[in-house]
Amino acid sequence: NVFVGGGSVVLPYAFRLSGWLFVPLLLAVGVLMGFTLWIMGFLLEAVDARAEEMGVPRSQRDWGLIGYAAFGNVGRLVFAGCMFFDLTGGALVLVSIVIEQLPFLLPFRHNVTAALSCILAFSCCLLPKKFFSAMAVLGMSSQVLLILGLVITGVELSSLNEVATDQTALKAAGVPSAFGIALLCFLAHSEAPLIYQMMEDRKQWTKAVIYSMTLTEAFLLTFGALGYGFFGGSVAQSIADNIGRDLELQVLPGGLNVFLGAITILGLSTKQLVTLPLLLDATTDLFG
Repeated sequence: NVFVGGGSVVLPYAFRLSGWLFVPLLLAVGVLMGFTLWIMGFLLEAVDARAEEMGVPRSQRDWGLIGYAAFGNVGRLVFAGCMFFDLTGGALVLVSIVIEQLPFLLPFRHNVTAALSCILAFSCCLLPKKFFSAMAVLGMSSQVLLILGLVITGVELSSLNEVATDQTALKAAGVPSAFGIALLCFLAHSEAPLIYQMMEDRKQWTKAVIYSMTLTEAFLLTFGALGYGFFGGSVAQSIADNIGRDLELQVLPGGLNVFLGAITILGLSTKQLVTLPLLLDATTDLFG
C-alpha cells in the first residue's frame, strides 16, 4: 500500500502525455528507486552502532542520520530539507488531484470543491496516529475498487467497440511531466527508513526490496497500460474520472456505471485525503 501510493491514479495520464515509451521510463525510475532503497539499508546498518552511542531511537534513524554521519549537521539538514519538500509537495499534489476529481461527483463549482477539499485535508491531518492502520486499510480498499472499475469499464467499452485507438509511441514534449508522475508513484520513498527499522530481521531487507519493487513495477505497468489502452487520448488527469464513462467522459448506460463512477471517485478522494497525515507526520522528526 505504501509503494502503490497516490500517484497511480494519474499514471495512465502519464502514458497519454508521453506515449507507450513511458514504459521504459517507469522501469528506469523503479530500478533507481530500488537501488536507493538497497543502499539506504546498507548505510543504516553501517551507522547502527553510532546511532546506539548517540541514543537515537530506531524510529528516527532515517535519511537525516545518514546525512549526519557523512557530513555532520549540514548533511542532516540537507537530507531533511529534501525529504520535507518531497513529502509536503506530494501532499499538495494529492489535494490537487482530489480537487480535480470531485466535480465529477458533486454538482459544485470548482472553487467550492477546492475549498471543501482543503477543509477536509486539514481535518484529516488532525486525526490521531491510532487511526493510521485504518487509513491504510481504507486506502487499499479504494485501490481495489479502482482496479475493478477500470476492468469493468474497459470490458464494456470493448463490447461496444468504443475502445480508444489514438495511442502513440512517443510524445517527446510530454516526457518531463510524465517523469514527474513516475516519481510521484514512489512518493512514500521517504518513509522507507521507517519500514526498514520496523523489520524483525533487517538482514532480509535486500530480498524485501527486490520482491516489493518487482510487484510494484508489475502493478504500475499493468495498471497504466490498461488505462491508456482503454481510453487513449481520452484519459483524464485522474483515471477515476474515466470509470463508468465513455471516451467523451459521458456516463455509460446502466446503474452499475453510475455507481462505479461515484464510489471510485469517493473512495479515491478519501484515500488521498487520509494519506496526507501519513506523509506529513513523517516531517515532524526531520529537523529534530
